[in-house]
Amino acid sequence: MIRCPENRSPVKVTGIHMVLLMTLSLTAAAQGTSYRFRVQLTDKNHSNYSLERPDEFLSGRSLDRRARQGISLTEEDLPVSETYLQLLGQFPLRILYTSRWMNSAIIETADSGLFDNLKHLTFVTDVTYLSHSGLNKKSGMRKWEDPAEPEILFSDRQLEMLQGQVLHAMGYMGEGMVIALLDAGFMSADTISGLDSLFLTGRILGTRSFVEPDSGIFWAGNGSHGTHVLSIMGGDLPGQFRGTAPKASYWLIQTEDIRSEYRIEEANWLAGAELADSAGADVINCSLGYSTGFTDPGQNYTYQQMDGKTALVTKAAMLAAARGMLVVTSAGNSGSPLNPWGYITAPADGEKVLAIGAVDASGTRAAFSSRGPSADGRIKPDVMAQGEGTWLIDVDGMVRPGNGTSYSSPVIAGLSACLWQENPDAGADELLDAIRASASLNPWPDNLYGYGIPNFGLAGDIITFDSRTEAPYNRGLVYPNPAGEEIFLDWGQSFSCTMHYTICDLGGRIRQNADIYTSPGIKYRIPVQSLPAGSYLICVTSDSETRTGMFIKLK
Repeated sequence: MIRCPENRSPVKVTGIHMVLLMTLSLTAAAQGTSYRFRVQLTDKNHSNYSLERPDEFLSGRSLDRRARQGISLTEEDLPVSETYLQLLGQFPLRILYTSRWMNSAIIETADSGLFDNLKHLTFVTDVTYLSHSGLNKKSGMRKWEDPAEPEILFSDRQLEMLQGQVLHAMGYMGEGMVIALLDAGFMSADTISGLDSLFLTGRILGTRSFVEPDSGIFWAGNGSHGTHVLSIMGGDLPGQFRGTAPKASYWLIQTEDIRSEYRIEEANWLAGAELADSAGADVINCSLGYSTGFTDPGQNYTYQQMDGKTALVTKAAMLAAARGMLVVTSAGNSGSPLNPWGYITAPADGEKVLAIGAVDASGTRAAFSSRGPSADGRIKPDVMAQGEGTWLIDVDGMVRPGNGTSYSSPVIAGLSACLWQENPDAGADELLDAIRASASLNPWPDNLYGYGIPNFGLAGDIITFDSRTEAPYNRGLVYPNPAGEEIFLDWGQSFSCTMHYTICDLGGRIRQNADIYTSPGIKYRIPVQSLPAGSYLICVTSDSETRTGMFIKLK
């Protein structure tokens, strides 16, 4: 047994849950199989780093982001102890990477029994099995929907639905912002048209694979999912396609192994988020989710564990949010009545994680979009964006539509970066709150649409004027929302007056307008049965004020 360094009191380890390892009969595994474990360390003693010298382990952008939001450095930010890593290195193992925030190391070894030696080390508190190679069984998890059949659809529809063109028209396209993509592979992203400008202008700031640390991320075996997600934000094909943040800079980080499904991917995610933090990322997009369908069924989660504090990936996402990054993630593709799971997946259950559901081009919820609430009763998803028929650039450079909350998440993440560019002094929490507050169902969210479809033109006003007693957008009450054949207006005024209302679709086209006479206590009825299904803005004006609202018209 390796002893702890001098002046250290030994830590008693009471045991480790290894039922999964026993189930898999790891000691009898075939030659050539490798195993990955998470080794939890006791503390950060004997470190060469200090909180007094943060520039030695964090970038200037990372420190600036904390300073702007008043976030102090803690011991969690320090790198793990080099002394403990050297002691681990005496065993027949390879240290793949470490976690500052959770003070742990991810190791790989060919010795399935090594965990028994490691768990008795005095500087180790826990050893957790994560994955092993050698199984040919594929994952049963449906993270991504198959591409949709091509249809006639304006490529900027997904932008207009969220009033993102308002930000773009003002010149806010993400310039100067850094977005980190934690995803699967980025097949051909470095060669296809539509993404070439990102590389030519130096806006791919770095790449890293935590799945196979020695490999690249662009080869075909890693899959194309990350390429699709990147294109939705950063793609630019003149006359054909423009992403939601075409001027932003990006880190491409592979955490997802498409060959199988193990909890090692959650540990990869944690490492990827720490890399994003140290590199100074502003926004993390995660088009991934974890619930059931693991290659090893013993690693499946229950719905009761979608409580915002159980899954490793959710803990990691919350730690990222606590460091001033906006974490945007897909809600999951389990919402179909035929799917036995139905609910959101981790890390969408995180309280400070912006979970994105999917709607179609008309604003109607996609059948596959996962439902809420979180297991502890919080509203989820948070907001919705187009995830059915979402336009993207494929690995052959062609523009095609695809389905999945994997694609609604980057629509929001890209526009969030643009919103932050417009409001550089805002904190991540302010952005999250403003996006929710701007959405069509606020303040009466539900667990199908969350707070509804956000309005990024309005969100900027909410951030700017949040400290004032009365916000200038002065949303009136439009209900029911979603609507059927009629809506009602209840503006709460204390006087009678004549007003004029205008209903526009999200492309700015006037669909209905008329004068109305309102009286105190009277809820005015407006028939909308002639409107096609979709999302609409309503603007009501009088001699003294203008009030706006948003509603969804169902089929």
